[in-house]
Amino acid sequence: MANISDVTSLLVDAAGYRKSFIMVSAIKLDIFTILERLAPLSLQGLAAELSISLRSTAKLISGLLALKLVEQVDTAQYRNSATAREYLVRGSRSYLGESIRTLHRLGSSTWAELEQTLTTGEPQARQRTDQANAEFWQDLVTAIRPMSIKAAEAAAELLGHHPMGRILDLGGGSGVFGGSLLARFPEAQVLQVDWAACNRVAEDFNQQYVTEKRFSTCDGDLFVDQLWHSHGPFDLVILSHLLHQESPERIGELMDKISSALRPSGLILINEYVLDEDKSTPPYSLIFDLSMLLQNHGGGAYTLSELRGFLKAIGHDILRVYDELPPATLVLSQAAALTPPWVAMPASFRAQRWQQLSTAERRSLLARLLGAQLRFAAENSPYWRRMLPHALVQGGSCSSELFAELPLISKEALRLIPAEDLVSASAQPFYLVRSSSGTSGMPVPVYWSAGDWQAAIETSVRFIANGEELRGAKIWNGYHQGHVAGPVFDGIIRALGATPIPRHFNHGDREAISAMAHAGVRALVLPPCSAGQKGGSLEDLLAASPHFLRELGIHTLWVSSTELTAELLAEVEELGVKQVVNFYGGSEALPTAISCGVDPLSFHLAEGHVFVEVLGEEGKPVASGERGQIVVSRIGSESGKGIAPLTGTMLFRYQVGDTAEYCTIPCSCGISSPKIRKLQRIATPTEDYHGGCEKWE
Repeated sequence: MANISDVTSLLVDAAGYRKSFIMVSAIKLDIFTILERLAPLSLQGLAAELSISLRSTAKLISGLLALKLVEQVDTAQYRNSATAREYLVRGSRSYLGESIRTLHRLGSSTWAELEQTLTTGEPQARQRTDQANAEFWQDLVTAIRPMSIKAAEAAAELLGHHPMGRILDLGGGSGVFGGSLLARFPEAQVLQVDWAACNRVAEDFNQQYVTEKRFSTCDGDLFVDQLWHSHGPFDLVILSHLLHQESPERIGELMDKISSALRPSGLILINEYVLDEDKSTPPYSLIFDLSMLLQNHGGGAYTLSELRGFLKAIGHDILRVYDELPPATLVLSQAAALTPPWVAMPASFRAQRWQQLSTAERRSLLARLLGAQLRFAAENSPYWRRMLPHALVQGGSCSSELFAELPLISKEALRLIPAEDLVSASAQPFYLVRSSSGTSGMPVPVYWSAGDWQAAIETSVRFIANGEELRGAKIWNGYHQGHVAGPVFDGIIRALGATPIPRHFNHGDREAISAMAHAGVRALVLPPCSAGQKGGSLEDLLAASPHFLRELGIHTLWVSSTELTAELLAEVEELGVKQVVNFYGGSEALPTAISCGVDPLSFHLAEGHVFVEVLGEEGKPVASGERGQIVVSRIGSESGKGIAPLTGTMLFRYQVGDTAEYCTIPCSCGISSPKIRKLQRIATPTEDYHGGCEKWE
């Protein structure tokens, strides 16, 4: 049975046109620019600035509050939200106000024809993408240019290490991609092929490069060979928001023409609204897919596999996918003979593609990351420069057989290595230092660069299935800030757009519950059971107030550090908790594994920023269903331009001190990475387990 929130969501979506009219009217009145200049403003002050009535102002503010485009500072004054500040203040670099107004005007007439289009099966919209040189193109390409700037700049970064000479931009519209690449590559020249109206817009925007004779245009139908083929061969062909206008058959025809105009080493750059493989998400791409029914006879949104198929037909394979610019996705390809035979690396550790990788794809990506990290360690870490075998740091990736010859490193051995010998000097000063566990003696400093730390946070975020629901929420963090768990959970909370509320060191359990109620928290982060007499665990809080979870309306719970039992899980679910996420990791490498929504008592390996092995007593990987010790290597960092080697404390085949049962049985949650479960501490890991040829001395 649907709940009230489902009904509310249904009604809001049914009246979605209201949102568009509210936003467009506010943009026309320039309310966001006024608020940015004078905020905080009262309703009376805002009405005077807008020259409209007080009642009209109050009602408009109500609508903008609903859209989360303005915020109430107190009971009587208002200011822009962060989104409005970035995109709706006239004069800001990312201003989209006029773009939204134009798209609203064009879209209103287009979508009004949906019912007739569905009934006839023929596109009925006046704005048709399959009509030659249609009037609306000039307005459309001008409107969407600001929306494409970040994608175009990201493309320039993506191509930064490839030589660029002749560039062909097919259907280049406003010329935003051509302009960005010309700014990045001083020796490059761009030829744009598009309808005449679009090309005139592009020439206006790129007048500097037209004058320099580095940007030129060719008017007409890009499917006509003689328009551009004779200008090649090209180092790069750009297909930005072009393929969705065409059927697979037409795309195949176009790819053949592109192939014959490219240099043998040439690249193809695609910018599209890409669908996930099951074609059920993301929402923007799904709605865009439907819009193509209104505007042409065969186009639509495509999946990454479908794009790979178009490229494969001309002998290309994907080099890189960059999908951190929602809703846009950039795909870069090159001739398969020149492309490493590996799956494209996700753009970041947050990318959901990590969760659906096949076994072969996962092995390929981890081998590449591991190989890059080993080479980096051999060049930048004094310790690993001495200890890593030469054969292990050659080539593009690392074979599992070769890596298995590397000895294990124990907690005891880690204490004997100078901490500075395990890091890259180029990363200093470091973002964070947290000591390793002191269970085997003196704790050892573990260094994290900002990118290393971000990789751990991004990996964690990709496992939070209800992350969007937590945006704007206050989340209680019951972990001590002096331990690594406190800061890492704060980082995850902030990355989700929520606010962490830390437990005060002087709070007793009852005081903590009162503080939660006073702050209005919607989720909790706690150890499930007490490890000592300190209190503060979920178990302790339930002992102090057995029904506090239901009384506070807590639906989301994150746990770590101690065991979450089946009994405790059943108790919290009975109290109304709907989402439990269980984190596993250590001070040296975290997170190592994170639970899914189906089973909070087992953990999917959080691979990418770490490489995890489960080894038997002879140091060999165990089979599914068998128990072994957990061994972790730190191998990934977020560089700001994609995934890069970790620069803080570099550890390979580190014994964390736990055993677990390894499981490769597919999980019904859809996450494809292997799982571990039934974790246990190892009493004497040095005596009980061996690995590689020997241990480090």
